[in-house]
Amino acid sequence: MDRLVERLAAFRELALAFALAAIATGALFAAGRGGWHGRPDGCLVDGQCFCERDRGGLVRQPANTLSNLGFVAVGLGIAAQLGTERRRGCLPRPGNPMTETRFYPGFYAALTALLGPGSMALHASLTWWGSVLDLLSMDAYVAFLFAYAVTRWRRLGIASFLGVYVALVATLLSVKLVAGRGSEAFGAAATAALAVEIRIRRSGRRVADPRWLAAAVVVFLAAFAIWLGSHNGGPLCDPDSWLQGHGVWHLLGAVAALCLYAYARSERSAGPGAAPRPD
Repeated sequence: MDRLVERLAAFRELALAFALAAIATGALFAAGRGGWHGRPDGCLVDGQCFCERDRGGLVRQPANTLSNLGFVAVGLGIAAQLGTERRRGCLPRPGNPMTETRFYPGFYAALTALLGPGSMALHASLTWWGSVLDLLSMDAYVAFLFAYAVTRWRRLGIASFLGVYVALVATLLSVKLVAGRGSEAFGAAATAALAVEIRIRRSGRRVADPRWLAAAVVVFLAAFAIWLGSHNGGPLCDPDSWLQGHGVWHLLGAVAALCLYAYARSERSAGPGAAPRPD
């Protein structure tokens, strides 16, 4: 019994991320079983939203909806790795908040997994409230990146991290609710997070494997280019295909999230002989 309790404790992040993703997904589709109520989202024009045709039913855009399972897989994979390393005695490892605490990696894993049902809310329902949940999941994720960067830059604690995080999520959500759109604010927050990361690197206090950050940026830019070409009537748009450019955007976004996690884990204090290394 003691060994079972120890094993369950080691995989606490996995249990939490799985429970949150399962509850969010279950609640979403339970709401959809009675028909997707609410006003249509503005993305829906002539029966299309981000190119894919509205097929009706419980999952109105199957390709754009199911592709979000990539985020769930990455989030659960990160959480499972944490449990495995802890069982092997590799964690905690000092010198990096992502390896010496349970809070930051567990939080990141849960947020990544929740990007899946958050985006599913839009593409399964094609409603305005679904788009709010979609953007909220994105805002919650990018707010982590920014708050985590500021926390390390200013050498703050978890309480300060949470203060910055909650304030930014509330600000980004208010932009969506007031202005009716929030992708520009999301992009600004992502750019700000990258700028702080570059500032940390230039300070010389911390080192990290730049290949992971470069990979994340390249993958994200490729995903963004596909996203641009996959709008209604775009050059990559085929409304009836199961290979949707917007779905590829989701999958590549999950890959970028994994690269950012690997980059964060590679960070070390810039002491004598310190050198970045991938995990």
